[in-house]
Amino acid sequence: MEHELAAVVEAGLELDHHDLTHRCEHAIRNHDPCISCATHFLDLRVRDPERGARSGAPSGDGAVVIGVGNPYRRDDGVGPAVAARVLAALDPGARPGVRVCEHDGEPAGLLDLWDGARAAFVVDSVRSGAAPGTVHRASLGDVARAASPAGSTHGLGLGDAVELARALGRLPQTLTVFGIEAGDTDHGSGLCQAVADAADRVATEIVGLLDQEAGACA
Repeated sequence: MEHELAAVVEAGLELDHHDLTHRCEHAIRNHDPCISCATHFLDLRVRDPERGARSGAPSGDGAVVIGVGNPYRRDDGVGPAVAARVLAALDPGARPGVRVCEHDGEPAGLLDLWDGARAAFVVDSVRSGAAPGTVHRASLGDVARAASPAGSTHGLGLGDAVELARALGRLPQTLTVFGIEAGDTDHGSGLCQAVADAADRVATEIVGLLDQEAGACA
């Protein structure tokens, strides 16, 4: 598979990134029709002395905010709710390097989202027995020593994702995780008041941290 990929890439260097990625994925599926999707196998990067780097991954000079959760399971949707609040508060012109995403918490997908980022902020709902709306904050070192902050409601496996990212050289420079204590995670939409208030506080804090990041890089 590696030998065939090398030949495919060498023959397709003049293609744009999307077309070359598609051609490589097709070559992989010739060997195994499931591997490229099932394992997030391919992360194509092309470096050329004249044209610089081309990659499907984000550049390393920005920040990413990732809201993890399911908005149709009430308080489990607090991550996406925080992401929406952050996005609404941002001035895109003032922070062109910031991306805001929603995600289901699958570890390999998290690596794809934060790969190469200068700073990553992940927000998820948690269950530790504390009162709904309680906010837990963890840094990169804290997350690496635990499966997840206070017990993600998704079995997030964030500690495993961090160790995998470390092994692959795909960690952000800084990682901050906010776990917001959930109350009701039954089917339905909308957050309870305590969790909604916590979402407001966390979104405000993240926007402030993004301002600090922007100032440090100015």
